[in-house]
Amino acid sequence: MSHKSSTSDPPSKKISVNSLNADSETPPRKKSSLKENIYNLMRAPNFVLKREAAKKRWNQVCGNLRLDKIKISVNESKLISTVVRRYPQDE
Repeated sequence: MSHKSSTSDPPSKKISVNSLNADSETPPRKKSSLKENIYNLMRAPNFVLKREAAKKRWNQVCGNLRLDKIKISVNESKLISTVVRRYPQDE
């Protein structure tokens, strides 16, 4: 007593809970696009805080690098000036 499915039988559909409650007060949820999801993520408070902290840290690192370059150039100029003073060139 087995039932053979023929190729003409339509596939069975599962009935969802929402289709049973057709008179429900809440409308179906709108699907958001990837672009909207990314935009909402970028606006999330915890993401904004992390982004601001990362910017602040990056600016500190860049500032330190600039200061180090200035310190190195000042030290090099001091070394060069002391070497020139010790060994004046004949004119």
